[in-house]
Amino acid sequence: MRQIASGMTVVGSAVAASAALLALPSASSLGGGTDTQQQTAEASTPAGRPAFEVSSVRRNVSGGGSTITSRPGGVFVARGASLQFLILWAYGVRDDQLLGGPDWIRTDRFDIEAQAGAEVSGEVRSIMVRTLMEDRFGLALNREQRERDVYVLTRARSDGRLGPNLLPMDSDCEARRKAGEPVTPLQPRPAFERGATPAGTSRSMGTCAPVSVIATMLQRMLTTTVLDKTGLDGRWDYVLSYASGGLPGSRSTGAGTELPPGDAPPSLFIALQEQFGLKLERQRGMVEVLAITSVHPPTEN
Repeated sequence: MRQIASGMTVVGSAVAASAALLALPSASSLGGGTDTQQQTAEASTPAGRPAFEVSSVRRNVSGGGSTITSRPGGVFVARGASLQFLILWAYGVRDDQLLGGPDWIRTDRFDIEAQAGAEVSGEVRSIMVRTLMEDRFGLALNREQRERDVYVLTRARSDGRLGPNLLPMDSDCEARRKAGEPVTPLQPRPAFERGATPAGTSRSMGTCAPVSVIATMLQRMLTTTVLDKTGLDGRWDYVLSYASGGLPGSRSTGAGTELPPGDAPPSLFIALQEQFGLKLERQRGMVEVLAITSVHPPTEN
């Protein structure tokens, strides 16, 4: 089990949700890299975009996997992260939506620590990481449109009714969360103990999350762009249980209790209709991709 953005928890299937694609910065770079262990003042940028107060970028020599964590006080930490990994995280896109760039952005690994000086939202943190990449890696991106296969997320029922596991929350839940106040889920959460999740079952849960988070979650599972056409605003509480097998972006743990054949979990597509009152339809559509126009390694010491 792990906690991810907007109060989402994924059990069984290790699917991460990321922030939705936000407006891109100017294609112009903010300047050359500096000494990789130098603390750099980044509180003010020419574009006036949010930036970390200080940051440290070092080449990773310890190996291991790539991780990104956020700590209290607006601290951002990336370990063993390639620049490609950082771009995908900061912009909420998949591998196939990032075009161009030299090979080293996918192979070289870096350790990054940065401080915002105060608590910030996930959206602001993503913009700060974008600013950091512009400043330290000279990263510049252009937006382009490409026609590709997509899924469109819409309401499944003609009367617009939603399913029992997708419940609207009070509009102030996000403000309460930012203030450090507890936000209580509206529906029970299944037990997290090992073996409590039936074999072959994945569960995705979120509290005080916009529907865009659900669309991003589905996009990661299906490795295909998901366009939110539900027309649902506000914040939502949800619990989705579905079969973890057969999804290109899922990894089943294999742990859990065995189910009788008649109690097998529904496929993701059926679970969405029965539990959320939403459906996915395959279409051709224009997808926004990011094209790298300029980048350089951070200066070594």
